[in-house]
Amino acid sequence: MPPVRRLTVLQDTSADDDRPSWQWIPIGVLFAISTWAPLAMLAVWVSQSLVHRVPSRLLLWIGVTAPPLITFAFSCWGAGALVGRFGGNNGPRQTAIVGALAALAACAVAVLVGANASTSLAALAVLLPLGVGGGWLGGRWGVRRRTVSATRAAPPAAH
Repeated sequence: MPPVRRLTVLQDTSADDDRPSWQWIPIGVLFAISTWAPLAMLAVWVSQSLVHRVPSRLLLWIGVTAPPLITFAFSCWGAGALVGRFGGNNGPRQTAIVGALAALAACAVAVLVGANASTSLAALAVLLPLGVGGGWLGGRWGVRRRTVSATRAAPPAAH
């Protein structure tokens, strides 16, 4: 039986390491919007199925409004975590910008499909703090993950 040949593994720098940091901001915005759209549709579907069980109008308003807002904040958190973890030198400040731009993009799309401008401005007033906060928190989490992975010891060599 011939001896087992072991190939040397070279440390390959990926193309993402060469990407300028500013390019991660539009990547994060697209990620936030593309994850929020299906999550918001699912949240609206769930809240509509529960409408008949709500006893008061206030609870009905909260039940219909809160789920899409929560999914937006979660999507901005995920985009911030992505950009914070893999986005070069980007930190919480840049990931908060991702959340703000995602809120602007969502409201711009609403205007383009026929929403009233005043309604879109009101939505922006609600989505902007959620996006900035979610992006900032996700960025902090992503930067911590990046730091942990950078300081992690290499696994022992297998023989």
